[in-house]
This record gives sequence, structure tokens and C-alpha cells, in this order.
Amino acid sequence: MAEDMDTEIEDNITEDITVGIKFKPVVSSSLKPVEGMIFSSLDASYQFYVEYANKGGFSVRKGSQTEKNGFIQYKYFTCSKEGSKPQKKFDSLEEFQGKKQKKYRNMPSIRTGCLAQIALCTTDEYGGFDDVGVTVADCKNFKRNINCYIGEFDAEMIVQRLLNKKEYKMVFVPFTGIDNHFRNVNLGAGLIAKETIESYMWLLTCFLKAFGRQPKVVVTDQDPAMKQAIESVFTESRHILCMWHIMKKVADKVGPTLCNNEDFKHRICNIVWTDSIEPDEFEMTWHEIVNEFGLIDNS
Repeated sequence: MAEDMDTEIEDNITEDITVGIKFKPVVSSSLKPVEGMIFSSLDASYQFYVEYANKGGFSVRKGSQTEKNGFIQYKYFTCSKEGSKPQKKFDSLEEFQGKKQKKYRNMPSIRTGCLAQIALCTTDEYGGFDDVGVTVADCKNFKRNINCYIGEFDAEMIVQRLLNKKEYKMVFVPFTGIDNHFRNVNLGAGLIAKETIESYMWLLTCFLKAFGRQPKVVVTDQDPAMKQAIESVFTESRHILCMWHIMKKVADKVGPTLCNNEDFKHRICNIVWTDSIEPDEFEMTWHEIVNEFGLIDNS
């Protein structure tokens, strides 16, 4: 994410305080830093000032910076001759107890105290890629560790986490398929704000775009909004209702007495939990059960 750097120009005139020399770089107006300029990143602002310095006849280096909450608030780019090198003092009369005298050699320095600099401040606290604080290798190692921890249960972990939490105030919609070994496979999931037709249509469209084709069969509960969304998006799919949800409501529909009747449960399960019965046979057996157990007027 890019960070906007606003500039504050201290002075365009370089000054050597050791000898009292001042000069103003003669460069094109398009290269001169102007107060209020905005850069997309810290690197972009540094490259701009380097180009200005090269044309103006001096070199620059990165100076100090001020941080807040881990983000750079102010950054200074200065002339390479800014400041002065401290002189290391040595007292030849100082006595050392059993130690060799450490001799210092004062090396010449290019620092002359030049005051040329540019100051930048951030206009937001989002930072850029340079402020992430990790390398590409760190990201790869983190991904490796995560994969080792979760193994092949990545989708299952997310599903269970979202199913067990209600504080998100969003509707969690998992997509579960059946593989060749008749095992459940989590194909994906989505979060929607409301259980409306429009929300389900958007989610199903995203699913279709990701997988490239419509499923042959779609099994859902009796949600009316989802039913209409499936008819609009999955036009080639066969939509059926989940028998588990239907059978879960049997006790509420027929009452606890009949629901605990072993003969009733055995006969209704024989026609419900099977895929070998023909539609005509199902209708005939269903009406026999309804008539025999007095459920004709049951609503």
C-alpha cells in the first residue's frame, strides 16, 4: 500500500558553515523540490531528491526519522556533508594501570556542516511495503509453518470456527460436496450480510465463476430466498431439499406420540432414506402411510 509523503523544504541553498560558503544549485524548475509536493512512497521521494542533488552538484544521504505507532511520521534527507565528525580526544598524560595505551588516529572527514536538507511527513498512517518489516523469506517460512500445523484440515478449521461463532453478525454459507468415496468435501464458503435473494444470487454467481460450471444437484434446506436464487443462477442444476432437515421436523408435524411409534418410523424411513424407489411407488406408499396413521388432515 502506497504512503503519501508531503514535503517541507528547509532551504534550497546549501551552506558550508565551516568556511561560510553559500551557493544555490542551478537546476531546472521541474527538478526543484517545492513545499507541498506529494510522493507515492518514501523511495520515490528519495530518488527525486537524489536526482535534484546530482544536477545541483552535491550528494545526499538518508538522515534521521521520527516514528509513531511503528510508522514513519517524519523523514529527513540531507547533504552528505551535513554535520561534523566528532574528534576523539587523547590525553597523553593519563596513566593506565597495567593496560596498553589505546591510540586514536583522527581521520579526515568530508563533513562540513552543510545545512541543505529536505523534510518529509506522512499524510496517513497506512505505510508502504517497505514498512511491513518482514522479508519474502519470512513470509514463505510463515506459510510453511502454517501448512505444517493445519495439514489437510484448512477448510474444515475455517468452517468450524465460523459455525461456532455468532459475534460476526453475518450469515456463513458453506459449500459442501461429495467425492468419489462418498465423503464430505468443503468446496468453499461465503459470508453475506443478509439472507436475501440478492445476497444468495451474488454468492452463487461467485461460486459459478470460481468453478466454471454448474453443479448437477444442489441440496439445501427450505429457505425460500435460496430457492429463488438457485433457480435464477443454477438454471441447469436439479434442486432438491435436504432430507435431514425434513425429517428433523417430523416430530413437530405429527407429534411426539406418533414420532415414537416404531412401525411409523420404520415405514416412513423405508421410503425416505432410499434412492431405489420410483416416484409412483413413493406416492402410493406415502398415501398409504398418511391414511393408515390418520394424517390426512394433518397440516
